[in-house]
This record gives sequence, C-alpha cells and structure tokens, in this order.
Amino acid sequence: MVEEKKVVKETKHYTDSEFRELIEEVCDHGAVHAMLYFDAQGQDEKQIQDALVSFMDSLNKEKGILFSKAMIDEVVEHEGVHTTFAECEIIVKDMPALNFIMLKYTPVGIQILHPTKEIRISQEQAHALLLTSGEYASALANLVIRNNLKEDQLHILEEQEKRRMDFARKLIDKSKKS
Repeated sequence: MVEEKKVVKETKHYTDSEFRELIEEVCDHGAVHAMLYFDAQGQDEKQIQDALVSFMDSLNKEKGILFSKAMIDEVVEHEGVHTTFAECEIIVKDMPALNFIMLKYTPVGIQILHPTKEIRISQEQAHALLLTSGEYASALANLVIRNNLKEDQLHILEEQEKRRMDFARKLIDKSKKS
C-alpha cells in the first residue's frame, strides 16, 4: 500500500520593507517587477467583474510568474456601458516571461518598477523574447489572412505555417546548444 504524503504550503508574511528587499534581491538575479493595467467594459457589471477575476486568475497561473497581486477598480456605468480597470502587480522570472505576458494578455499599460536603471538579458533570453514576439505577430497575421482565404487556399497556408514552426524550433534548439 502506498502511503499518501500530506503537502503543507507554508506562507511567509513579509513586512513592507522585507518585501521591498526581496524584490530588489530577485531583480538583481534577472527578475522584473512591474505593474500591468487592464480595462474591461460591457453591458453587465457582474459579468465584467467576474471576467476580470477569471482573467487575473489565468494570468497568475502563467509560467514565469513568481508573484502577482491584482486590484480591480469599482465598475462605473456611463450611457449603458459598464467600465472598470485592474492593476496587477507582478514579478516575473525574466524579460522573456514579461514579453510573453504582454503579448498574451495585452494590457493597456505597463510600468516597470524594478530594476530601476537597466535590464540586462542573456543572448538566449534575447532569442526567446524575439522568437516569441515573432510567433505572436505571425499568428495574428495568419488570423487576418485566414479570414480572407478560400478553403482551397487554407491548406497551402497551413503547410507554410508548419514549415515555419519547424524552422523556428530548430533555431531555438541551435541557440540553446551554442
């Protein structure tokens, strides 16, 4: 019989000064501390709030997120349209992780809080950052193209996409080996 192990998650509570020191330390090792700003609008107040909570929960689960805390503003109604904003304080492991978050979640604004002077990234991180950006730009362009293609032309585009992705994977593997 296999014994089940009980996992206990410990939570450490930090004072503000301890938390700021922790931020400085992780940012000295490549992490980035930022504030992201999101907006939401729609016809139903509760749906907007629920959607933002779900959205923030999804963001919090992304690979590379070390810490996140979100605050959702009060919903304001104007001429039948409900609007709100959310601020999400995050610490991500590195710039490629922040780039991924920016591309996937498209905040309306960002403020990098730490490091305060300069951000250094390795060549491997620069490759990852640029390839991720290119992948998202390509996906967006292909979405626009797909919406304007006839069915018989789609298969040609799919073959081109497959070759492009295979080539990108080879580049990533090559950059990791060097």
